[in-house]
Amino acid sequence: MTVESLFPTPLWSFEYPEPEQLGAWASHVLQLQQEDPQGLAITNHGGWHSQSDLLDDQTLSPLFRWIAASCQQAFTEIGWDFSLATPSFNNAWAMVNGPGHTTRAHLHPVSYTHL
Repeated sequence: MTVESLFPTPLWSFEYPEPEQLGAWASHVLQLQQEDPQGLAITNHGGWHSQSDLLDDQTLSPLFRWIAASCQQAFTEIGWDFSLATPSFNNAWAMVNGPGHTTRAHLHPVSYTHL
């Protein structure tokens, strides 16, 4: 028998170096929910969807910088040529779901920019 990996899917896992900060960010998101209880209704069934401008949120900016650095590390590992295209974030949001809440299947059509 021969086994070939035709469509391998790498999966990276990273641990934030200051785990106590994760709780502070979660509390911040819950505060945003209190300030805007209606939120957005996009793909969520129940639950709460924040505005899509969280990249501008100074409290969450260290999280986004860490995510960007982690992504860059993974892209480098697979041989991404940053001189041809530089990945970037175009928006960010948070969702708070409880029992019975779901997110319907969907696409992110504006998340790919052809160069």
